[in-house]
Amino acid sequence: MSAEVFISYASEDRSRILDLVERLRKADVSVWIDQMGIEGATMWTQEIVEAIDNCKVLILAISPSSTESENVVKELALASERRKKILPVCLESSGIPKSMEYQLAGIQRVDYFLNQEDQAVQAMIRSLGKLGVAVNDEASDQAAKAPGFISHGSSHLKDAGAKKTKASWGKVSFLVAGVVMLVLCMFLLGSGSLKINLKEPSLSQAEKIALNETKRMKNPVTLNTNRVVVLPFKTIGTSSRSDDLGYGLVSTLTSKLQPLQNLVIIANESARKFKDSELSPKEIGQVLQVGTIVTGEIQTSEEKVQVNIRVIDANTEALGWGSTFMKSKNDFLDLQNEIATKLASELKGQL
Repeated sequence: MSAEVFISYASEDRSRILDLVERLRKADVSVWIDQMGIEGATMWTQEIVEAIDNCKVLILAISPSSTESENVVKELALASERRKKILPVCLESSGIPKSMEYQLAGIQRVDYFLNQEDQAVQAMIRSLGKLGVAVNDEASDQAAKAPGFISHGSSHLKDAGAKKTKASWGKVSFLVAGVVMLVLCMFLLGSGSLKINLKEPSLSQAEKIALNETKRMKNPVTLNTNRVVVLPFKTIGTSSRSDDLGYGLVSTLTSKLQPLQNLVIIANESARKFKDSELSPKEIGQVLQVGTIVTGEIQTSEEKVQVNIRVIDANTEALGWGSTFMKSKNDFLDLQNEIATKLASELKGQL
């Protein structure tokens, strides 16, 4: 039976992770970890990839050691690409690193600090249960009774929604009343002009991320060219399958580059947000914190397909390598593998 939880960690944190695994297994949580520690492996094994494929939740153990681990970043990217649910667990109070900030935006984390493990495990068990992971009844009941637990039953949601709506209307009514009183006062004082400054509404999580990205682009940093993203290729042609060809090519290139040593490949889900984007390579690089961008176009006719591919340095926007490939549509799968092999060879030569 496949494990429902995959734990991604650095070997320096092994003793603490093994303690966490023991606690979770006491709750009958099915857990998979690499007992050797990912840093001790000489290559990213197929066993690890299959474990991520089969899990429901990836627990990301965040520490100064794991944030510097290329393999931990790869595992996070792979889980994100496969739309796995991610539960960040901070082993220290260092917070979310910039290398993982984009993929973990909006996801609540659990603080698994020293001498606070019992409370943190209860929070993890509650979170895992909500994410569909099987937990035994006794552990689930204990977690539910732990301090700080909030029921999420249907009646609670309705009551909470009603209270929130009522509170919101109360705030609106108070604001309107204040504006009316201000207008009356200004009118009675005979003011010839009226200026009202209303407090700006609070920003949503998405707006905060966009704001941070804008600030980052105003203060660009030197980007690591070992961090690579394959952007969606622009499709040119009348065939209804052109978009499918583009998605298939990008997916193949990303998967083929993933196992390369010393490279960090950004997940398709993150890259897809920049389809038809008007941002420059330098701006995209700053947002995703990547120094190498792979992009291009796919042109189709009734029988032929042509792929133009380019590798761009996001720091300088200089073209590092580019080429054109052409085959019949029936041979497109072979063409994808040919392009992926050539791209991998060029990247290993440049980086």
